[in-house]
Amino acid sequence: MEVITSTSSVAASEFISQTIELSLELAFEAKKVFVEKESFAELASYVDRIVPLLKELNKKDTSDAENSFVDILNQQVKIAKQLTTECSQKNRVYLLINCRSIAKRIKEITREISRALSLIPFSQLGVSESMKRDLGQLCDVMQSVEFKTAVADEMILEKIESGIQERNVDRTYANNLLVSIAQALGISTERSSLKKEFEDFKSEIENAQLRKDQAEAIQMDQIIALLERADATCSPEEKERKYLNKRTSLGSQPLEPLQSFYCPITREVMVDPVETASGHTFERAAIEKWLADGSNFCPLTMIPLDKSSLRPNKTLKQSIEEWKDRNTMITIASMKPKLSKPENEEDVVFCLDELQKLCEERGVHREWIVLENYIPTLVELLGGKSREIRTRTLVLLCILAKDSDDAKDRIAKVNGVIESIVRSLGRRISEGKLAVELLLELSQNDTLKNHIGMVQGCILLLVTMSNSDDTQAATRAHELLAQLSFSDQNIIQMAKANYFTHLLHRLSSGSEEVKMCMVTTLAEMELTDHNKSSLFENGALDSLLHLVSQGTSRMKETAAKALRNLSSLPKNSIQIIRNGSVNSLVNLLYNHTSSHCLQDELAAIIMHLAMSTMSQNYNGPPVSLFESDGDIDSLFSFIVCTRPLVQECLLRSFYAMCHSPLAVTVKTKLRQNPGNIKSLVQLCENENQKVRANAVKLFCCLTEDGDDKEIIDRMGLQSIETLIKIIKSPLDEEEISSAMGVLSNLTHNFCPLTMTPLDKSSLRPNKTLKQSIEEWKDRNTMITIASIKPKLSKPLAENEEDVICCLDELQSLCEERGDRIAKVNGSVEYIVRSLGRKIYEGKLAVELLFELSQNETLKNHIGMVQGCILLLVTMSNNDDTQAATRAHELLAQLSFSDQNVIQMAKANYFTHLLRRLSSGSEEVKMCMVTTLAEMELTDHYKSSLFENGALDSLLHLISHGNTRMKETAAKAIRSLSTLPKNSIQMIKNGSVNSLVNLLYSHTSSHYLQDELAAIIMHLATSTMSQNYNRPPVSLFESDGDIDSLFSFTGCSRPLVQESLLHSFYAMCHSPLATTVKTTLRQKPENIQLLVDLCKNENRKVRANAVRLFCCLTEDGDDKEIIDRMGLQSIETLIKVIQSPVDEEEITSAMGVLSNLTQSSQLTESLLKAEGLHVISSCLRDVMQNRPHKKQLIENTVGSLCHFTVPTNQSSQKKVAETGVIPLLVQLLEVGTSLTKRKASISLGQLSKSSFELSHAIPRRGLFKCFSPQSVSACPVHQGICTVETSFCLVEADAVSPLVRLLRDSDLNVSEASLDALLTLIEAERLPYGSKVLAEADALHPIIKLLNCPSSSLQEKVLNALERIFRLLDMKQKYGHLAQTALVDLTQRGNNVTKSLAARILGQLNVLHDQSSYF
Repeated sequence: MEVITSTSSVAASEFISQTIELSLELAFEAKKVFVEKESFAELASYVDRIVPLLKELNKKDTSDAENSFVDILNQQVKIAKQLTTECSQKNRVYLLINCRSIAKRIKEITREISRALSLIPFSQLGVSESMKRDLGQLCDVMQSVEFKTAVADEMILEKIESGIQERNVDRTYANNLLVSIAQALGISTERSSLKKEFEDFKSEIENAQLRKDQAEAIQMDQIIALLERADATCSPEEKERKYLNKRTSLGSQPLEPLQSFYCPITREVMVDPVETASGHTFERAAIEKWLADGSNFCPLTMIPLDKSSLRPNKTLKQSIEEWKDRNTMITIASMKPKLSKPENEEDVVFCLDELQKLCEERGVHREWIVLENYIPTLVELLGGKSREIRTRTLVLLCILAKDSDDAKDRIAKVNGVIESIVRSLGRRISEGKLAVELLLELSQNDTLKNHIGMVQGCILLLVTMSNSDDTQAATRAHELLAQLSFSDQNIIQMAKANYFTHLLHRLSSGSEEVKMCMVTTLAEMELTDHNKSSLFENGALDSLLHLVSQGTSRMKETAAKALRNLSSLPKNSIQIIRNGSVNSLVNLLYNHTSSHCLQDELAAIIMHLAMSTMSQNYNGPPVSLFESDGDIDSLFSFIVCTRPLVQECLLRSFYAMCHSPLAVTVKTKLRQNPGNIKSLVQLCENENQKVRANAVKLFCCLTEDGDDKEIIDRMGLQSIETLIKIIKSPLDEEEISSAMGVLSNLTHNFCPLTMTPLDKSSLRPNKTLKQSIEEWKDRNTMITIASIKPKLSKPLAENEEDVICCLDELQSLCEERGDRIAKVNGSVEYIVRSLGRKIYEGKLAVELLFELSQNETLKNHIGMVQGCILLLVTMSNNDDTQAATRAHELLAQLSFSDQNVIQMAKANYFTHLLRRLSSGSEEVKMCMVTTLAEMELTDHYKSSLFENGALDSLLHLISHGNTRMKETAAKAIRSLSTLPKNSIQMIKNGSVNSLVNLLYSHTSSHYLQDELAAIIMHLATSTMSQNYNRPPVSLFESDGDIDSLFSFTGCSRPLVQESLLHSFYAMCHSPLATTVKTTLRQKPENIQLLVDLCKNENRKVRANAVRLFCCLTEDGDDKEIIDRMGLQSIETLIKVIQSPVDEEEITSAMGVLSNLTQSSQLTESLLKAEGLHVISSCLRDVMQNRPHKKQLIENTVGSLCHFTVPTNQSSQKKVAETGVIPLLVQLLEVGTSLTKRKASISLGQLSKSSFELSHAIPRRGLFKCFSPQSVSACPVHQGICTVETSFCLVEADAVSPLVRLLRDSDLNVSEASLDALLTLIEAERLPYGSKVLAEADALHPIIKLLNCPSSSLQEKVLNALERIFRLLDMKQKYGHLAQTALVDLTQRGNNVTKSLAARILGQLNVLHDQSSYF
């Protein structure tokens, strides 16, 4: 007994120690959980408070105490530890969905731990009263605590439940739900992360084996179905495949609503059906109104009703929604062809309106429209001439693209889509607003965002729109420009269009490399005064000053250049002076480390600053360039020791300051310092003409006010001689005037030239000089005109009358010449910006530009202004006739330049390019055809080019040009011929022969042959899309042409071979396919060449050859082909099938085998080449891994038919051994119509051998106990049957699927399945097989086939029924079902079916044996 007690005590002690250890681990693990973090933390805190008690108990002897609490406590802590581990390792989405049950489990664990604590025998263990009291309080808390799911998690669960109940939630709901889940769990909302998390969630469900709990399994399936509607959880390809499969299965005609869908009161299809106590269903609003109006009885049964008895009829509501969805899918699919015919504008507008309504109804409708591949068609409509169609199309594309990554991805794949949208930016404001809205939405897609900024003229149009009077349009344009500011190149384009917001942001906060890029752009731009002012107002000064002071040497130079550019505006220079920036610039100028280039720029800036002081308002406090007189002396003394360019600028600076409001101070200071005068006298003798001229001019200025004593003292005879030399020099009139001014200003009574005394009486008039003075006055009049300009620089609101007066004066002066406008910086750019504004402003702008284009300088400049030609091309398509005409005329004026013509072509205006192409010099033609060859054209412009005569010019060049010209022209034709309409026109024009002859020519270069072959391929492809109601167009004039081109394929290069094989494949699918196929098959050489090409090493050549081979074998006329195919050819096809490189090539190779006529020789060849093993492996692989590859499955099943012919039981057995029979049965359910038919044929052929291969059942011996156990016999063959040995349809479970196929809408499928089923009633198997067919409910659909339109199928059914109805029980049970159809056949059938039907009616005792029907 003592031993037992001791052991118990040890066990309890170990359990307590283990529990303490688990508690500590629990506290650690609770920090790592993904869900219910607060609940786990609270549980861990409770357990943590228990640990001190457990440690205390572990010290005591528990041998005599009740230890049950230890077991419970240990067990619950273990459970808690396991739960925390699960919640930190399992999939987070799975845990979130189960968070309610997790909270419930935490509550249960807490309760159990509390119960365990209440069982502790405190009195036996001697626990202190305080600990006992604390533990009692803890137990009370743990018993009453409630663990609730977090609010955010609860909201998500409610959304999930709501989505499951609604059943028809759209993609947006699923997207938002998935994002909410991700945010709640701390998962990235990137598409790839969401996809991975969702896949892990599905795997978690499978691993958890939830199928054991059916209710939970159903719930999880519903959640998966709900989340699969989100973009991130399902690839676009998967969505499209599911949608097309579903839509294809619905048929092509909308269904009328069932009678039960109508409300008995409103007689309209119900939206919210509710069921009453009487069992009838009504529209909720209608029945509630009925009751509200005082009618308390059911409208149909008059049973008393009340509003509280109404309950939703969810089943009917779901059926109505499914019916609506079905009809909507069909409607969406049916409207697409109408949009492809834009010539019928009313129909197109109606379809676009209907699609818009559908999009606004439900989000899922938008998804269906995208999956129906409407987007390329809609983009094509943007190139049309109808503004109404374009506007509606933009609206629809905006709706489709909004919040849909799939739609954006599809839009990104459409050629020229952004270009088409950008063109709408320059049209009327309503269309432009929609275009910018669409571009803003598309900019959420990285691919599209990268492309938008690269489209020519896009940024210019956006900048123009950002200044629009329409606030909404301007705001959207600003937002889109902000989106495009991710790219430095885009920002530079914005700056060139005078939009500097993002350039300034980069200038202040970008990396050093980015800052360098931005400041270089700013330095090299030609800015208008308005833009210079705007840049300063928006903070350019601080950024540039920082870079001039702190940057690298190159950065400083470039920033100084930019600052010089901006400081040329007096307003900006005044601001620089007021900001106290002069000292830093002057100090940098003095710095010996400053480069020559930097010093030049700084001196120029200082010159601008000084000049700005001349234009100050004399009424306000003057602004000084210098803080003290010492600064003036320092800078002037620096002039002597510096370089000529700096000297020139600084001398001009001092001259400017001598004409500023503080001129007296500057002059006085310069004159006071003898060193300054001495330096100035030296500079007047400088060799550099510009330095000398500016020194003399400053000298003249200093002597103007008569205070010249210091100057006279410093001037010796040499200085006087210097001034005389300048006066005599003919070089610079201004320098002569200044030198004369110095002499004139000096105090004197002698001749300034000869120094001889003068008096007043000796003066006489100088008429010649007077005339010169008058000319000088004329010059000053011009200056007076120029003085009007400052008045116009003031804001209009300040002095409107002065501005209008000045403009009137200038209007009269503008009639003189255009040369003046040519000299105004940025004048053309200003006018061009007006082109993109409202139409009346644009009309005036184009009128002005047209007039200015008469001036050669301006005409050269207009075309070079960025975006000008694009805006003119846009205006040329305007609805305003006058504006469009002027735009055409101006474009004609600008067409003098090849570069302008190229810009027009890039803006899709080809008139002048086509003219150059037909009548230009060889060099010009080469330039134009190169442009055309390298452009990415939309279908609309390809068609337009053909209609305007591009073909004739290009064909002439391709025939008569030099080698490079031919190659480039061929490349251009290849681009244009991608449009089927153009290719058909080329064929009709008889252009094929010349192209083919050039292809044959040995003088044609390889590149030219490649292009010609590609053109021929496009021409051939175009014949596939011909209208079958019209006479077909043939690529060739005779069969000989077909043979010649095909034989050329064998001796040409791989790229040419690929294109020509593709051409023949296309022709084999044209209206003249029969002629082409027959011609190719008739000539043995063609077949031999094709067989050889199927062995070609080049994969693309081989793939196209195999595809053409497959095409030639499709219609069964393959005798010549089979004769040419030896074992080697079969082995080649098998090798292709084994190759994993090209799935299309495998499909084609399998198609060849499938199409070949069955023969024993072919079967043997296939077996020798191990074809059965390869084909069966391929079928198994594709069904497991690529079930969506329908055509490959069709061809594979067709190829298996060669091995299932009943005459070769050996090959049949090999088929069974490969295990493909169950796969064939499976395909009866899931395959396409052709797959089902071929699988039925194979199973039927196998079934024909089943009776012979069925083993007899062994008889039991006399002594039953020693006899083998009885084996159940096959119900048809009455022997032992298995799938592997006798290919029995019953054993393969193929009967029921075959019976279902009897109801298939494709009669070929029904006939094949019937043939397979009829093998069960052949010969003596009739009674057994008939019984099996009856049990499988096959007789009903077989009898229904009597009403089918196929007479051959009717004959098979009649022959089968004639045999089946020989059995009395069959005749009695099913005979009456066939009577009506049989009687009908006796009246409308052909001779054979009439006779057979009458015979069966005789069997059924409906007609007597002597009836005339027999």
